[in-house]
Amino acid sequence: MAITVAELVAEPQLGLTLLAGSAGNRNRITWAHTSDLPRLWEWVTGGELMMTNGLSIPAEAAGQVAVSYT
Repeated sequence: MAITVAELVAEPQLGLTLLAGSAGNRNRITWAHTSDLPRLWEWVTGGELMMTNGLSIPAEAAGQVAVSYT
């Protein structure tokens, strides 16, 4: 069963806050997985909820920006 982004964010137990991308609230989440791969978007096709523990993300802001756009 797929849920939407809005339904996931509305789950009070998760304590989520949507910070950007409200236009995608109706998007269906069809699959969830964890990954710290760089350039992750090369491996997904849509509908995926990708989660990270952040271990591969640099602590400094410049490094975080570099990871998110490379």
